[in-house]
Amino acid sequence: MFSNKPRVIALIPARGGSKSIKKKNIRLVNGKPLIYYTIMAAKKSKLIDRVIVSTDDKRIKSIAIKYGAEVPFIRPKKLSQDHILDYPVILHAIKKLKLNSNKQKNDILVFLRPTMPLRSYKDIDVGIKEILTKKNVKCIRSVREATYPPFWIRRLDKNKYLKPLVNKTVFKKAIRRQDLPKTYICDGYVDAIKISYLLKEKKFPPRKIKSIYSKTRHFVDVDNKEDLVIASVLLNIIKLIK
Repeated sequence: MFSNKPRVIALIPARGGSKSIKKKNIRLVNGKPLIYYTIMAAKKSKLIDRVIVSTDDKRIKSIAIKYGAEVPFIRPKKLSQDHILDYPVILHAIKKLKLNSNKQKNDILVFLRPTMPLRSYKDIDVGIKEILTKKNVKCIRSVREATYPPFWIRRLDKNKYLKPLVNKTVFKKAIRRQDLPKTYICDGYVDAIKISYLLKEKKFPPRKIKSIYSKTRHFVDVDNKEDLVIASVLLNIIKLIK
């Protein structure tokens, strides 16, 4: 499909600890561990060469390997705490996989959070193609249109009075919903970046990110028990539609 294609590595971060749901990443959703759906989406991709799970948990490691992912290293506990951001986790994986050598810096890393069981491999491949086919695109992030305009969101001042969250000058021209500019949320379904760009920026996400529009209609990011139920229902609906 692509001549001299750089390697594409999917990285799925799945730590064992979770405050909201114990062992969240391996809780069953329609009879399968939650992480199963992300591994399967990555494996169905026509462009991903390796599917790597970064975890500190032996049980998650065993389940990930069962469903076809690689777990070539165990993430240290210090990188598996609630406050740890994505970049140190990604950097640890890059070093362990030796992707920071000159030969590997043109490779692409696809970051897939395991709490999103509805993502389609098609969205993943659209994001990868964006980097492969457009010279100036070094990082992509999936988005979807915001269902509620941020211009209508308010914050509270110290006296509990409502104040605009965004610049109120927008309201001089736009009051009706249809007059407001379209806004988008980063849905977390797909993040992809050239490793060379990531190492140069030394942060994730970097400064310059190209958007791709998620074609997966339904969205759920599992964070609590209610989300597990919603995910199960939506997966059943998707099966019926197919």
